[in-house]
Amino acid sequence: GAPLRHYGVEEGAEPGYGVGRHSGGHGAQGAHTRQRRLSTLLKNLILSEDFRRSEQLISVESGLFKVRDFFVPFARAEFDELERMRGYWGLVSDAAQSGDQPPSLWLNTGGRQDLSVVVDGSLVDDFTQRFPIHELEDLAGAYVLVFGCMRVSKNAKKYIAVNDISRITLNKTP
Repeated sequence: GAPLRHYGVEEGAEPGYGVGRHSGGHGAQGAHTRQRRLSTLLKNLILSEDFRRSEQLISVESGLFKVRDFFVPFARAEFDELERMRGYWGLVSDAAQSGDQPPSLWLNTGGRQDLSVVVDGSLVDDFTQRFPIHELEDLAGAYVLVFGCMRVSKNAKKYIAVNDISRITLNKTP
């Protein structure tokens, strides 16, 4: 068959994520290329069932994975005791802000029992600048891809916490 294409998503990402972002060093550049790569991956996931089912390898900091094993639709997210990093993606049903200071942004993918993506309050300004969002309603119907580990809160809520803006991307194209 065709040779496997490698999608390098996190190469060269030091564990000290985003270090040097403020020094105007290459850290910022790294975050930007990663963002672009994430948005390309999300487009492929939305548009191509072949891509979703693909055996192509993707390289992330935790290793090499087949595309079909690494990317998990929100609806199929299961509690992962090993807390492995995956690329979770799908549609946002609605969004809300928490009462924290600064408020976190909750991207919900369905009802109470469904997964939510929580963007840390310190990143919300970055997030709203990077993506064309003016109000919470703008997020309903957007596709999101987030790299992270699914966790379950004490009250059995499934969530993925985003503490690094370069690990999430959003696509509002119909």
